[in-house]
Amino acid sequence: MSGDSGWRGAPQSEDAWRPAPDQSPVERALEQDLAARGRHVRVIKLPDGRTTRGSIELKQSGRRVYAYLRFYTEGRTHCRYVGRVDGETRQENLAAAWHIVMRKSLLVWNGFTGNESRAET
Repeated sequence: MSGDSGWRGAPQSEDAWRPAPDQSPVERALEQDLAARGRHVRVIKLPDGRTTRGSIELKQSGRRVYAYLRFYTEGRTHCRYVGRVDGETRQENLAAAWHIVMRKSLLVWNGFTGNESRAET
């Protein structure tokens, strides 16, 4: 990113957001655990006292990469916007996104409020 305007001269490389195509589910979970600094950090508290585990999804749009917190509950996958990330690698962007999640206290979910989207599973 150049300056404070948020303008990026060129799109981030696919390495900054796209997961490796040959990554197993176990490897993908480990990647999330490392970025969050522990599996326990990824626990989302639900309104009824239950918990679920979240993960970060990175999506490119134009020249930017955006992070979303995804989790599954009540038969649906939910997706909550986290923020923009601008690291050079996927690992940097996942770590930055988990930092934002912690800073914004997004690990407590009070139900569907309209600020989240419901992803199709």
